[in-house]
Amino acid sequence: MTVPESNAAADPTANKDLVQRWFALGLSTPEALELVRDDVRWHLPPALAALLKDDVGAAEGQDGLRWVTRMSDAVYSERRPSEVDFLIADGDWVVMQMVVNSRLHTGDYRNRYCFTIRCEQGRIAEIYEHLDSLHFFRTALDPPQALSGVRERIDNST
Repeated sequence: MTVPESNAAADPTANKDLVQRWFALGLSTPEALELVRDDVRWHLPPALAALLKDDVGAAEGQDGLRWVTRMSDAVYSERRPSEVDFLIADGDWVVMQMVVNSRLHTGDYRNRYCFTIRCEQGRIAEIYEHLDSLHFFRTALDPPQALSGVRERIDNST
Protein backbone atom coordinates (compact mmCIF):
# COMPACT_ATOMS: atom_id res chain seq x y z
CA MET A 1 0.00 0.00 0.00
CA THR A 2 1.31 3.42 -0.91
CA VAL A 3 0.38 6.23 1.45
CA PRO A 4 0.03 9.61 -0.27
CA GLU A 5 2.52 12.21 0.88
CA SER A 6 1.39 15.24 2.81
CA ASN A 7 0.67 18.40 0.85
CA ALA A 8 2.98 21.12 2.14
CA ALA A 9 0.43 23.78 1.13
CA ALA A 10 -2.35 22.18 3.21
CA ASP A 11 -3.73 24.10 6.18
CA PRO A 12 -3.42 21.82 9.25
CA THR A 13 -5.70 24.03 11.36
CA ALA A 14 -8.44 23.95 8.72
CA ASN A 15 -8.04 20.17 8.43
CA LYS A 16 -8.37 19.74 12.21
CA ASP A 17 -11.53 21.86 12.14
CA LEU A 18 -12.87 19.79 9.23
CA VAL A 19 -12.33 16.52 11.12
CA GLN A 20 -13.92 17.88 14.29
CA ARG A 21 -16.97 19.12 12.36
CA TRP A 22 -17.29 15.78 10.57
CA PHE A 23 -17.25 13.78 13.82
CA ALA A 24 -19.69 16.22 15.46
CA LEU A 25 -22.13 15.91 12.54
CA GLY A 26 -22.29 12.12 12.78
CA LEU A 27 -19.98 10.81 10.00
CA SER A 28 -22.66 9.87 7.47
CA THR A 29 -25.45 12.37 8.01
CA PRO A 30 -26.24 14.42 4.89
CA GLU A 31 -24.35 17.39 6.39
CA ALA A 32 -21.34 15.22 7.26
CA LEU A 33 -21.24 13.65 3.80
CA GLU A 34 -20.76 17.13 2.32
CA LEU A 35 -17.38 17.15 4.09
CA VAL A 36 -16.05 13.95 2.50
CA ARG A 37 -14.96 13.08 -1.01
CA ASP A 38 -17.28 10.90 -3.08
CA ASP A 39 -14.51 8.27 -3.24
CA VAL A 40 -13.66 8.38 0.49
CA ARG A 41 -12.17 5.16 1.96
CA TRP A 42 -12.51 3.99 5.58
CA HIS A 43 -9.87 1.37 6.42
CA LEU A 44 -10.87 -0.88 9.29
CA PRO A 45 -8.55 -3.17 11.23
CA PRO A 46 -8.46 -6.60 9.53
CA ALA A 47 -10.17 -8.19 12.55
CA LEU A 48 -13.25 -6.01 11.97
CA ALA A 49 -13.52 -6.66 8.23
CA ALA A 50 -15.97 -9.49 9.00
CA LEU A 51 -18.53 -6.81 9.86
CA LEU A 52 -18.16 -5.06 6.52
CA LYS A 53 -20.26 -5.88 3.53
CA ASP A 54 -18.44 -8.51 1.44
CA ASP A 55 -15.74 -8.93 4.15
CA VAL A 56 -13.40 -6.36 2.57
CA GLY A 57 -10.80 -4.27 4.39
CA ALA A 58 -12.20 -0.83 3.58
CA ALA A 59 -15.57 0.80 3.22
CA GLU A 60 -15.56 2.79 0.00
CA GLY A 61 -17.45 5.89 -1.02
CA GLN A 62 -20.27 7.61 0.76
CA ASP A 63 -22.31 4.39 0.72
CA GLY A 64 -19.39 2.78 2.55
CA LEU A 65 -19.57 5.47 5.24
CA ARG A 66 -23.29 4.81 5.58
CA TRP A 67 -22.46 1.11 6.02
CA VAL A 68 -19.91 1.91 8.77
CA THR A 69 -22.63 3.92 10.53
CA ARG A 70 -25.12 1.05 10.21
CA MET A 71 -22.48 -1.32 11.58
CA SER A 72 -21.76 1.02 14.49
CA ASP A 73 -25.48 1.46 15.24
CA ALA A 74 -25.85 -2.33 15.29
CA VAL A 75 -23.09 -2.64 17.93
CA TYR A 76 -23.85 0.31 20.22
CA SER A 77 -27.12 0.44 22.11
CA GLU A 78 -26.33 3.80 23.76
CA ARG A 79 -23.74 6.33 22.71
CA ARG A 80 -21.96 8.36 25.35
CA PRO A 81 -19.58 11.27 24.82
CA SER A 82 -16.08 10.23 23.79
CA GLU A 83 -13.01 11.67 25.48
CA VAL A 84 -10.56 13.11 22.96
CA ASP A 85 -6.99 12.58 24.16
CA PHE A 86 -5.42 14.63 21.40
CA LEU A 87 -6.00 15.99 17.93
CA ILE A 88 -2.94 16.88 15.86
CA ALA A 89 -2.41 17.77 12.23
CA ASP A 90 0.48 17.91 9.82
CA GLY A 91 -0.31 19.01 6.29
CA ASP A 92 -3.12 16.83 4.93
CA TRP A 93 -2.99 14.41 7.87
CA VAL A 94 -5.03 14.65 11.07
CA VAL A 95 -4.68 12.20 13.96
CA MET A 96 -7.31 11.97 16.67
CA GLN A 97 -6.97 9.64 19.62
CA MET A 98 -10.01 9.16 21.82
CA VAL A 99 -11.54 6.93 24.45
CA VAL A 100 -14.97 5.59 23.51
CA ASN A 101 -17.26 4.96 26.48
CA SER A 102 -20.55 3.44 25.39
CA ARG A 103 -23.14 0.86 26.12
CA LEU A 104 -23.20 -2.10 23.76
CA HIS A 105 -25.96 -4.64 23.36
CA THR A 106 -23.65 -6.93 25.39
CA GLY A 107 -22.77 -4.46 28.18
CA ASP A 108 -20.56 -1.47 28.94
CA TYR A 109 -17.65 -0.74 26.63
CA ARG A 110 -14.51 1.36 26.93
CA ASN A 111 -11.75 1.31 24.35
CA ARG A 112 -9.12 3.66 22.99
CA TYR A 113 -9.36 4.49 19.28
CA CYS A 114 -6.95 6.30 17.02
CA PHE A 115 -8.16 7.72 13.71
CA THR A 116 -5.63 8.78 11.09
CA ILE A 117 -7.42 10.91 8.54
CA ARG A 118 -6.16 12.28 5.24
CA CYS A 119 -7.77 15.46 3.98
CA GLU A 120 -7.62 16.58 0.40
CA GLN A 121 -8.62 20.02 -0.84
CA GLY A 122 -10.88 20.73 2.12
CA ARG A 123 -12.60 17.34 2.23
CA ILE A 124 -11.94 14.06 4.00
CA ALA A 125 -10.43 11.53 1.62
CA GLU A 126 -9.33 8.60 3.77
CA ILE A 127 -9.81 7.29 7.31
CA TYR A 128 -7.70 4.66 9.06
CA GLU A 129 -9.25 3.28 12.25
CA HIS A 130 -7.06 1.70 14.93
CA LEU A 131 -8.24 0.11 18.19
CA ASP A 132 -7.77 -2.87 20.46
CA SER A 133 -9.82 -5.17 18.21
CA LEU A 134 -9.43 -8.19 20.53
CA HIS A 135 -11.02 -6.20 23.33
CA PHE A 136 -13.75 -5.06 20.93
CA PHE A 137 -14.51 -8.66 19.90
CA ARG A 138 -14.48 -9.96 23.47
CA THR A 139 -16.79 -7.16 24.59
CA ALA A 140 -19.10 -6.67 21.61
CA LEU A 141 -19.14 -9.95 19.70
CA ASP A 142 -18.63 -12.75 22.19
CA PRO A 143 -20.42 -15.14 22.57
CA PRO A 144 -20.97 -16.02 18.90
CA GLN A 145 -24.69 -15.21 19.07
CA ALA A 146 -23.69 -11.59 19.78
CA LEU A 147 -22.01 -11.43 16.34
CA SER A 148 -25.13 -12.95 14.79
CA GLY A 149 -27.22 -10.28 16.53
CA VAL A 150 -25.01 -7.49 15.18
CA ARG A 151 -25.23 -8.89 11.65
CA GLU A 152 -29.01 -9.20 11.97
CA ARG A 153 -29.33 -5.59 13.18
CA ILE A 154 -27.15 -4.43 10.26
CA ASP A 155 -29.33 -6.35 7.80
CA ASN A 156 -32.53 -4.94 9.30
CA SER A 157 -31.34 -1.32 9.35
CA THR A 158 -31.81 1.18 6.58
